Amino acid sequence: MRVAEGTLAEIKAATDIVDLISSYLQLQKKGKSFLSLCPFHDDSNPSFDVDPERQRYRCWSCGQHGDVFQFLIEQEKISFMEAAELLAERAGIQFQPAAPDSGNHLSSGDKKHVLAVLTWSRDLFSKVLASPLGKGASEYFENRGFSPKIIESFRLGFCPEGFEFLRDMARRNSVPEELLLKAGLLQKSERGSLYEPFRNRVMFPIHDVLGRVIGFGGRVLDDSKPKYRNSPETSVFQKRRNLFALEQAKKATADGQPLVVVEGYTDVLMAHQAGFCGVVAGLGTALTEGQARLLRRYSTQVVLLYDGDESGKKAVDGAAEVCLAVGLEVRVAWLPQGQDPCDVIRSEGEEGFRRRVEGARDYFDDLFDGADRLSERERATLAAKCLDKVRCVEDLLVRDALTRRVADELSLSESAVRGWLIQRKDGMAERRKQAAQGEVVKRQSPQELAGLALLREALNFTQQAITIVDSLQSTELPTRAQRLIFEAVRTNLEQGGSRKGDDVTLMIEDPEARTLAHLLLADEPVSDDESRERVTASIEYFRRQRAENDLARSRTELNRVLNEDGDEGKRDGVLGDYLDRLRAEVDRRRCGREGVVNEQGTEGGQT
Repeated sequence: MRVAEGTLAEIKAATDIVDLISSYLQLQKKGKSFLSLCPFHDDSNPSFDVDPERQRYRCWSCGQHGDVFQFLIEQEKISFMEAAELLAERAGIQFQPAAPDSGNHLSSGDKKHVLAVLTWSRDLFSKVLASPLGKGASEYFENRGFSPKIIESFRLGFCPEGFEFLRDMARRNSVPEELLLKAGLLQKSERGSLYEPFRNRVMFPIHDVLGRVIGFGGRVLDDSKPKYRNSPETSVFQKRRNLFALEQAKKATADGQPLVVVEGYTDVLMAHQAGFCGVVAGLGTALTEGQARLLRRYSTQVVLLYDGDESGKKAVDGAAEVCLAVGLEVRVAWLPQGQDPCDVIRSEGEEGFRRRVEGARDYFDDLFDGADRLSERERATLAAKCLDKVRCVEDLLVRDALTRRVADELSLSESAVRGWLIQRKDGMAERRKQAAQGEVVKRQSPQELAGLALLREALNFTQQAITIVDSLQSTELPTRAQRLIFEAVRTNLEQGGSRKGDDVTLMIEDPEARTLAHLLLADEPVSDDESRERVTASIEYFRRQRAENDLARSRTELNRVLNEDGDEGKRDGVLGDYLDRLRAEVDRRRCGREGVVNEQGTEGGQT
């Protein structure tokens, strides 16, 4: 498709780049330009510069630059023609191709036509709600306390009961059935028959940040299951990349207010009705990293407002992790158990709801609440939970500050906390990432990692502790803390091995060693087989180190004797000792190699 001459220039002139980009990002005026975090790379300091005079943008960090067309292409992952058409529609300009296009009619199912049928269906559902067919749905909204204004603002609707209502209306309006399928308004059963998934449901249209309908959430009016149903993934709708009501909520962040995340659509509606317009919700799943990055476009802070029961706390922990990972400051406000925002606003009024949101606490402050009453083991377990969140943080300075804070708040040794953090299961990948980013960190040697692996199993498994103590000397462990833990394990075995891991830690007086022992006990448990594999591999590492050290000492002694004028018999003895050790090392390596070959059946894939 070609665009008529002059149309692109007209579209570009009619589009204010600051206005367009501010619908995606939170812009801050600085001099003649506007700054924001760059949406095209992981940006911790605002490096994205929007120039209103030149109608251009540039990121001074990653180098991305362009005009209104390019921004929309990159942001929405669409073609140039789709970007031009969207901007023309936004500016109220008739988008006229230079020549007719015979191949792109409604049945083609591209994004433009899917969006068109979703808009058509939204308007249809809205009309049904206002008709006699929508009486039950209207009563549902009325009983929930929603005003006509909020119903109109969010374009709520109703899809009536009946197996072919939508298809009948589509036929009357010349809407191809194929498009209903591609928009997720029709679905195929396992038997291949078509059905309408939203029948007899109140409809919540889901819009993107440009205000386009991209999908629906539907709630039943009776006790049918599932209670809520969302549109399936389509060419225009991906749950992980969208949030309910973000198009309205983003406007509330212009004055620096945080975005508030709640769990349900009706929670959002009631909050907006009460004047809290910065409230959004997920789309029926746990908060994803894509949604967290979407939140960060518009605010650096997020408040998680969830139910205070156990499932709510788990949801908050998961949401906090993805939000921290993308650089958001996370605060938490709890609802009374069993209540949602609708209940709170009705019982406590708008002012009560405001107090809860404005009184939201820092996520880590909330975790540390009551930590002074915990036992050492409980504090170590809490530290492990906190550090699992800390290690997800991308900003190096923030991660370092949080690590120190965990140690201080929980009265734990900072060096032990850092050691545990680095040796986590994905520690090697994390250190490679840190090295690539230029971060200077204390590297743990293979010897330290092997020692930690052995001590973790010794504290958790008595049988493994016997194997480890029989195979190792404390002097072979690289740090004082590790040696003290090893001695406590050995003492426990000598006294009958009756103490559990928690009790063994009580035998350790050194604070750093005791903290490390508690952290090792707080690690996730593994199976007996995996534990044996860890112990075997780590003991083999120390045995190999022992043999290599003996060989090195023998080589040093041989060189010393050869360079001295002395007894020839002594030289022969030292040389024989060195050769014996060398043969033993060669045999050990050959056995290891043959073991690998035999296990694989052939070496290098050859027979």
